[in-house]
Amino acid sequence: MKELERELDELLIAYYLGDKLRDLKFMDVVMDGLIEAFLLRFPTHRVDAVYSHTPATSPLRRLFVHAFVFSGEANWIIKHKEKYPREFLYDLSMAFITEKPKGAILCTDAPYKKNSCDYHQHKGTDKACYKTKRV
Repeated sequence: MKELERELDELLIAYYLGDKLRDLKFMDVVMDGLIEAFLLRFPTHRVDAVYSHTPATSPLRRLFVHAFVFSGEANWIIKHKEKYPREFLYDLSMAFITEKPKGAILCTDAPYKKNSCDYHQHKGTDKACYKTKRV
C-alpha cells in the first residue's frame, strides 16, 4: 500500500507541474494514471492538497468529488471532517444533489469509469485527446 500511496503522490505532483507549465496533454495523461490508481486505492488524505493547489474549475477536483460520491464511505467524512476544506464539502454536497443519477449507487456508475476525457483539459476545446491517433 505504501508504494501505491507514493505513486499517487507522484501523480498528483506531476499533475500540479503540468498545470504550472500549462501542458494540457501531459495533464490528461497524468489524469488517466490517477483514474487507474483510484480504482485500486483512493487517496482521501490528499483532498486538502488538491484543493489548495488547483482552481475551482479543476478536473482534478471534480475527480475527487466524484470518487467520494460514487465510491466513498461515510467513515471517510466522519473520521476526517475537520481536515477537508469547506469548499470540498460544498462541492461534495452539490454533486450528491445534482450529479449523481437517481439509482446510481455503485462505483460502476461512476463517470470516471466510463470516459476519462470528461476529466481531461481538452474537454470543451477543439483540441483532440492525446489518445487519438494522428494519421
